[in-house]
Amino acid sequence: MMLQGIHGEALLCKSFYLIRDTFTCGEKAVEQQCDAKALEDLGTLKRQMSELGEEEGCPKEQPANLDAIIARPVKRPTPPPLSKRPAVAPMARPLNTATPADISTTTTEFSTSQGFPVPVPGSTPAVPSPALPPTPTQQPAVCTPEQQKKFEECVRPLTAFQPHPLSVIKIPRQIDEACEEFKKFQICVADVECHPLWAKGMTAMFSYACGEGGEGYKKVRQCLRKISAEETVKECVTTFSRGAPTQACLSANSLLTCAIAPIQTECGEETSDWVIKYVTKFASAIDPRCKLASQLPIGKVIGVGCTAEEEAIIEHCAAPLNDIGARMEELFQGGLQAMIKNVNSLAPVFAGGCNLTDEFRQCASFLLSGRTPCVVSSCMIHAGDGICDQPDPTKAIDDNLSCVFAQVQEPSFAKCIRSTLTTVKQFTLSSFRNILPKFIDCTEVIVRAKCGETPIKVLRAMSSPDICPVGPAPIVPVNNGPERVEPQIPTCTTEKRESFDQCTRPFYTRYRMLPITLINEMENMDQVCSDVSIMDGCSISTRVCSSSEQTALKKMIEQLCASREAFDHYKICLKTVASNQQGTSCMSEFMSSSPGSRCSSLQNAATCMAKQVGETCGDDALTYAFAAMNDYARMMDGRCRVDKPSVSLATGCSEQDMVAYLSCESSIDPFSFRPVSIIGDGSKWDEMCTAFTMSYKPCVEKMKCRFEPVSSANMQLFDGICNRPLTLRDQKSFGKCLSDYTNTEKGQKCIAAMAEVDPMAPDAPSKMCQVLNTVLQCAGTDIEKECGYDALLHVYEQHTLWAQSYNKSCVVRSPEPKSVPSNTLDQSKDVEPQHVTRDETTPSGVPQKDITPIVIGVDVVDTTTPPPAEMTTATTTTEAPKTTTTHPKDIATPSAKGAATSLLNAMLIFFITSRAF
Repeated sequence: MMLQGIHGEALLCKSFYLIRDTFTCGEKAVEQQCDAKALEDLGTLKRQMSELGEEEGCPKEQPANLDAIIARPVKRPTPPPLSKRPAVAPMARPLNTATPADISTTTTEFSTSQGFPVPVPGSTPAVPSPALPPTPTQQPAVCTPEQQKKFEECVRPLTAFQPHPLSVIKIPRQIDEACEEFKKFQICVADVECHPLWAKGMTAMFSYACGEGGEGYKKVRQCLRKISAEETVKECVTTFSRGAPTQACLSANSLLTCAIAPIQTECGEETSDWVIKYVTKFASAIDPRCKLASQLPIGKVIGVGCTAEEEAIIEHCAAPLNDIGARMEELFQGGLQAMIKNVNSLAPVFAGGCNLTDEFRQCASFLLSGRTPCVVSSCMIHAGDGICDQPDPTKAIDDNLSCVFAQVQEPSFAKCIRSTLTTVKQFTLSSFRNILPKFIDCTEVIVRAKCGETPIKVLRAMSSPDICPVGPAPIVPVNNGPERVEPQIPTCTTEKRESFDQCTRPFYTRYRMLPITLINEMENMDQVCSDVSIMDGCSISTRVCSSSEQTALKKMIEQLCASREAFDHYKICLKTVASNQQGTSCMSEFMSSSPGSRCSSLQNAATCMAKQVGETCGDDALTYAFAAMNDYARMMDGRCRVDKPSVSLATGCSEQDMVAYLSCESSIDPFSFRPVSIIGDGSKWDEMCTAFTMSYKPCVEKMKCRFEPVSSANMQLFDGICNRPLTLRDQKSFGKCLSDYTNTEKGQKCIAAMAEVDPMAPDAPSKMCQVLNTVLQCAGTDIEKECGYDALLHVYEQHTLWAQSYNKSCVVRSPEPKSVPSNTLDQSKDVEPQHVTRDETTPSGVPQKDITPIVIGVDVVDTTTPPPAEMTTATTTTEAPKTTTTHPKDIATPSAKGAATSLLNAMLIFFITSRAF
């Protein structure tokens, strides 16, 4: 059995020293019996072996106590079982033991507020059986093609809303429709046994957003949509989306680490808390053991992705450290003044933590060796880096933290305290941890100048929103004195440079990175992947000499080789685009660029060809190419980004313009914009018109680049309602009934088709026309039944205006007036039939809305005098000579319903008379 922890490191280093001594011993024999070339080769091997050992962490000189370290007995922590924790001074808590048969009866599960299933011991303590494998590694049941097809059919309508890991769906105002579709999805998959792993996470996210988190979501969705469109957060989401479902816990932690700071800054605590709970639901649904770093207590040692047995080992070994962490929490009670006063009290707490850290590392060496997926996290241990290795840790932490808060005399430092720490209402270690990053950013320059780097590192570790992995203790040799030996940081020497160049020159001479196509030789990827593997192997001991651009190219090619199927699918089309005349022109700047301008030239070339790639190869190919280029750019230069210009391709506007438009739209989002009733609550038209007039309209008019036709369409629709008194009167009159209808199951079903339309997509004009017709055909009968025929006509009038704003050639099919019942002739009667007519013509003095069917098309030519502004032209054709009636908007006109009825009666009388003759 392989020895773990410090014993394994000691044996590894012992082997290294023996091999190195063997080389030294053999040098004399080779020098005597072989030629100079053999001696040179032996020296090269010895040097490479030495460098490799030092890179693995072995001290250059063998420690005097190495054999003593190896001689220590290797034991797994097996403390004696105790029934309960003794109520005395801090000491190691024992592992609870129980037979496997007792496990099912002595443990239950409950869900914490963060959504984690946690085992609750019963009267008899129990440790879960180690035979239970970790959740993420369980192999899913093999799915039959029929099951897969059934699941895909069920999930397709839900994915049409484009689920999002932060904002739930792409267009948050459609959440009601999405939740209705989610209910259907749950019913549909009830009898489907084949559920992909990612679907479990998606189901948990929708369950939260449509259930217990629904009310909170409606409060925060505006800001979430806005922040999700910003580049920094989009990059976080892109990285998250590339993660495998089996790595859900780490992906979720990375997403929150990346995105929670801008969300908290822009949207506040309420939004960030909602997002944390939302992402937690996703992660814990896939991996019930998952813990999110933002929720981990700073003073406690935590296991992430660990089995129940490993959790028990951590709890046992970390008990003394956790007691120290609990004492830290007490020091932060009582507000900011108490915390500053207690800064000196942190010193003995840290000193105790330093002493107990070494004991913890020895106790948990099996887990810290990295042999299992279990990650041990403690930000308090990380905060001790740079402190615990000092001769007097108590004095070190006291000096560093006292120095920080001694700067309160500086005006700029005091200003930072006022703008960050004093804003915390309830001062605890957790709230201090949340606000600390802003405080550090504000005071970093002053603190670094006056106190050095150590206090900055300590404070950043205490406030880290990420997991703080704890590794094994390094080998500390004891030679002639207590001096600590640290491994030397590898540097690129002249000899290493020569060796590196000799090994890598053929590879880097032959291959280079190109925009869009990614690599210059893509025809034989088998050879490319073989070459990068050989080059990586021969340069392993000299890679410290690699430039950032060389490392970026190697990493990118390795990624291409790892995703060969996708790259092979796209590469031919990508090369076709890059090699045509336009592509060659776009590439010219990059081909002649210098290292200093490589980033900007790559960005320009990629943006130049993006539209053609999207049109020729599809959006998936565009996404793949830009993701690879962005990874290359970041490795080449940490500040360089190559982002996919999705917004500019679709609209001609920039990502910043998109953020600006979303900010405008946030003023009308609370009113749940939708077809039929226009807003979700028909009693709030006064508030809606105020928001439109005071916020949305001036905001859109100020935009330098407007998203069309959605901007103009929305402006015309709301302007036509809010700024026309009679239309607004009718909208208020019918609004409550219409909104009540859209909130019913039937209404939701009819307006659900609107979710298929992305108003900013290139196909929005054609889709909007089609979908509005579909919605009105579906809802027309119910609207007339529930709200009356006049309400139906009003809806058609407004939606015709709306559809025409998107597409001038759109025809909205108007509702047909119901036919008038008439008597039928009974031919068996000998008597002359008598026809009774009903005069349903409308008196000219009774005002009615014009319900003449409206047909709007590009080929309609109005031969009359052009009407003044705010006028609508309606054309009616009958047997009488063709006439055109022009009337002002919202001015009452004789109803066409009476005219149509009279026409039917006249035709019927004519028919009966002709039969009589």
